[in-house]
Amino acid sequence: TAFTSGHGTLLKRYTENVILSFDSDEAGQRAILRAIPILKEAGLTVRVLDLTPYKDPDEFIKGLGAQALEERIRKAMSSFMFQVKVAAGRYDQDDPESKTQFQHEAAKLLATIEEPLERKNYIEAVSREYYIGAKDLEDLVNYYGTSGYSSAQRQQTTPRQQERRLQVNEAKEEKKKQPQKLLLTWMVNEPQLFDKLEGIIGPDDFYEQIYHGVALLLFKQYEEEKAVIPGKILNQYTDLEDQKKIAELFNTTLKISPLAEDRDKALNDIVRRVKEDSIEQQMNATNDILRWQDLIKEKANLAKLHISL
Repeated sequence: TAFTSGHGTLLKRYTENVILSFDSDEAGQRAILRAIPILKEAGLTVRVLDLTPYKDPDEFIKGLGAQALEERIRKAMSSFMFQVKVAAGRYDQDDPESKTQFQHEAAKLLATIEEPLERKNYIEAVSREYYIGAKDLEDLVNYYGTSGYSSAQRQQTTPRQQERRLQVNEAKEEKKKQPQKLLLTWMVNEPQLFDKLEGIIGPDDFYEQIYHGVALLLFKQYEEEKAVIPGKILNQYTDLEDQKKIAELFNTTLKISPLAEDRDKALNDIVRRVKEDSIEQQMNATNDILRWQDLIKEKANLAKLHISL
């Protein structure tokens, strides 16, 4: 579910067509809806595999066999029709008012298709699939098209909305850096962690620039002196803002339960988050599909990680 534009660009180098298969529960549907625009932006043709009544391909093969799965793959629906199907599932098609609301939502989706012939073909497909008069649906699509309802129109925001969005993004980014900061602070407070985490965590796992620099110095210092001396590291920074951040990192006292079980859980959670973020950064940076597959396996194996203090 952590699918990014970098992944879409990488896939584009190896194929023109993608078939998405996620668990068929609500979370799986959300994952597909997030992945579709990323893949389309990368220039890929996207279809979606219907595994009903099973949750995932493994269950499907066990229940109906590999040949049935191949048939489903051949009949995989277009990403647009999947979006319409998900929208339809939110409305009661037997209730006139609810059905009308769905038809308006479908028309809005159709209005976002820029190419006239493609839009016309999808209008015909949606009208057939959901028993809507083609002319009525076309009129409704034209209404939303001429009234300015389009992807570009919906993306327009006021300066206040743009500022708010920027603040939210900055807050999310800062929150994502937090595990790196917490782990470095813990390692400074309890240097025995360097030995515990050997082969699991290294300086390159701290990808945030300032934390990466501190990690390089800390790991080198511990390797050479078997001790952590924060003052020596702080003295190597001349920028006041950097000094402030590093001093905060060194002087923070972590509020961790004294119970061994709680401490183990907290450490494993933080290490796992740092590694997950590090692996995602590497996945976004690599152009090697084999390396990408290795990173996916490495990320999956984090579920088995267990460190005892």
